[in-house]
Amino acid sequence: MSLPVAGTAQADEAVGTGGLTVTDHSAAAPAMRVMDPVTGAVSGVLAEGVDGVLSTKTGQVAYIRYRDECVQETEGCVRIPDLVTAAVDGTNQRVLVESVQDEGGDYYIGRPDWSPNGKRVLYDTPRGLEWIGADGSGSEILASGRAGTFSPDGSSIAFMATTQYESWDGWEYSQDVHVMDLATRQVRPLTRQQHATEAPDWSPDGQRIVYVAEYGVRVVEVATGTVTEIPTPGLSNFRTPVFSPDGSAIAFHALDDSTGTGAVYVVDADGANLHVLTDRAVTLTDWISK
Repeated sequence: MSLPVAGTAQADEAVGTGGLTVTDHSAAAPAMRVMDPVTGAVSGVLAEGVDGVLSTKTGQVAYIRYRDECVQETEGCVRIPDLVTAAVDGTNQRVLVESVQDEGGDYYIGRPDWSPNGKRVLYDTPRGLEWIGADGSGSEILASGRAGTFSPDGSSIAFMATTQYESWDGWEYSQDVHVMDLATRQVRPLTRQQHATEAPDWSPDGQRIVYVAEYGVRVVEVATGTVTEIPTPGLSNFRTPVFSPDGSAIAFHALDDSTGTGAVYVVDADGANLHVLTDRAVTLTDWISK
């Protein structure tokens, strides 16, 4: 499959503003960096860890850092993750939430997301979707879901959760995008039977949410639930779609079916101008304004 490459005039037409926050896996240890959405170039290290996100309001980063010591298990040594916050220069590091052990004895915490005002952090644990104040106070389990993300105005969160639906063969289950009103704690499923597989992300106007379904990238209208497929011919194994800060473009990671190689792609929000940004081994976490 031949697509335009970042840095060409055809490719640059599709790109919004700002920078992509990514977990860079190209070195020995994963690290949080910022990637240029036009050239694919990356900044210096903002944090040594994974799932890093930046609060543009406070200049703080939240990320998952693995402890130096290992816990011995039957199949080897396992390092335990914690949720950490810090300034972008690496100072003021603190463990905001320690890892949570599930019923099987495994430890997990992941996928942090800052509230728009920088006062709270969402995150996943084996207990479900939780949040906590940036000062370490007010922790709460919000829902039995995962991969939560704040709406641009901070009034709602979108997240993944299981839905039940009736088919010709009886009751079946699907992962779908849900929205919670944080004032009332009311939850409504936004998609139905979409078999969502990857974390949702809001458009900057709060009117649309992009996510990955079983066979591709989808955009759902928050008001109506109308779902639109983003054309991505020749690609599969989609991950971590994010809207640009102006809502004009979407970035995501996928595999090229013809070569089996992974890359970051950028496409207009209407599905035009699909192109390769970089084949660097990264995981996208957000697309921020600079």
